[in-house]
Amino acid sequence: MNVPLPASTERIVLIGFMGAGKSTVGAMLAAQLGWPFVDLDSSVAATAGKPVPQILADHGEPHFRQLESQHLAATLAQPVPLVLALGGGAIEADENRKLLAAAEATAVLYLEAPLETLLARCEVQQGRPNAVARPLIHEAAQRFAERASLYQQTGTAVPTESLPAEDVVQDILRLLQMEAAT
Repeated sequence: MNVPLPASTERIVLIGFMGAGKSTVGAMLAAQLGWPFVDLDSSVAATAGKPVPQILADHGEPHFRQLESQHLAATLAQPVPLVLALGGGAIEADENRKLLAAAEATAVLYLEAPLETLLARCEVQQGRPNAVARPLIHEAAQRFAERASLYQQTGTAVPTESLPAEDVVQDILRLLQMEAAT
């Protein structure tokens, strides 16, 4: 199911499971558009003064999800334009889905790929310098199953399975141009 995109997009929110490429594609897309880029997990970590895995270890997932929702609300209240990448689990909170649905001139795009592809990407990322720790990866199959329909209900799907990030960015730009033309 594709969620209709707004006629005039002034904010782009990327959703999807870990390994979907939200941060990579988001930064590249923002650079192409000349818009600011915000990675929600990085924003939460910067405010908390510790990385997300440490927040989860010290305070638990419910505390992290509360911080995440607060940051999402604050970020959506910022002036546009903006490209925003959400953490994979942000979509689970009903409050967050309502915030996204109510955000004017906001295109919510679901970076979609099969679980096997996403896990393979996470594995490749782990070997790189400055790799993002994936503290919840051990529960990936269950979490993916729980979130898949939420992603589909909340955003317009953008397939990413066999595409490099540059091609995903171009597909998003084409999609937004097509929507603006209709």
